[in-house]
Amino acid sequence: MPVLTRTEQELIQKGLDHVLTTTPVTATGRGSTVRSLIEIAANQVSALHDRIALVRRDAFLSTAEGDALDLIGETWGVKRGISLRAFDDSNNVRFYLDPGLGETAGSFVRGRLTNAVIDANPETLSSTGFTIRENITLTGRAGITYRTTHAVTFSDADSEQFVSVIAGGIGPAYNVQSGELSTNNISDIHPEFGSMADFILVENTMPIQTGRFSESDESYRFRLRQAFSVLQGGNQASVMDAVLSVPGVRDATFLPYVGGLGTFSVVIRSQVPIVSDGLQRAAQTAVNQVVAAGNVGNVVRPSYQGLQVKVALEYRPRADRITIRQKVRRAGVDYVNSLELGENFVLNELIQRMLETDDHILDAHFDVFGSGPYDANLQTITAFLARKPTNLNLPSRLHAWYTNDRLFTACDA
Repeated sequence: MPVLTRTEQELIQKGLDHVLTTTPVTATGRGSTVRSLIEIAANQVSALHDRIALVRRDAFLSTAEGDALDLIGETWGVKRGISLRAFDDSNNVRFYLDPGLGETAGSFVRGRLTNAVIDANPETLSSTGFTIRENITLTGRAGITYRTTHAVTFSDADSEQFVSVIAGGIGPAYNVQSGELSTNNISDIHPEFGSMADFILVENTMPIQTGRFSESDESYRFRLRQAFSVLQGGNQASVMDAVLSVPGVRDATFLPYVGGLGTFSVVIRSQVPIVSDGLQRAAQTAVNQVVAAGNVGNVVRPSYQGLQVKVALEYRPRADRITIRQKVRRAGVDYVNSLELGENFVLNELIQRMLETDDHILDAHFDVFGSGPYDANLQTITAFLARKPTNLNLPSRLHAWYTNDRLFTACDA
């Protein structure tokens, strides 16, 4: 039931009207005793109304905030998520030999180091390869750093090795996009490598987005709703609660009986457009801990449909063309990647969002427009199909649209 509140002025007026209609008192002007008493009472009643509204807000899961929401969560045994460092232990971050060399680890070592140096450093060097110690610092934009959590060994035929990493600080400020971790300090940690260290490169092939501060009210409220479902429901609710509790998982879709009775899949979406291998593995681990005996559940990421667009812009006088191209590209990428799982692409919506970015845009048309399956590991569209600009449907409700700054570009007409 809603709480009917009134402002202080409304309460004063109502009090004066009541006095004038129910008593012989007529002196209610400013400074009168009657009016002063009514103003004092109205002030206190108005403050009470505000307090009642606040108590009512904090009493319900749908509206409670901050400490009040924490109290509701504690009642049900579900605590707010704590701050986390970004971490990735999947096939994402890799050390690799400079491709321009065309060499593998064995020939790489033998061609650059003497036998005396190799023999003097048996822990890290051999005639058939080398070992990179743990705690190598990887650096990205604005000085963001990660460190490796274990050593990796390059054997004779190896040209790359993947490594687990953890952020140098806490929270989402340490999350990185694809390719941001690009430098390392191997030469400082391994002076025995000599010039060889200059040819050992590093990259993260996919985003790392698991760093976060204390969980937001929205995210916490959503988990609490799922927790109530778990208390009331069965295995599906338990699975969904476990998946959505994994840091970085934004949404999930439950698909029963994908392989027959007792089987299911959970399609997850992340805070960034592409679900990383590390996030997928973390969600799978969470599912394995709660799935009922005899059931088999797999966590998968969406099948991505890539969209490639090149939009040509016409401008009004005094347009800042470089800035406008950047804003148009960002609006396009944000629109495509914001579409929900299985949602159709609407051309007019894209055009509207691009044109709204700047008043100096006169017109826009498409030089390139097409789509095809997007391989998240290869980071490219396979089987690209060019077509006339139009609305596009996804093959199924388990597909998701994807584009990036490389696929979606803007130029001058």
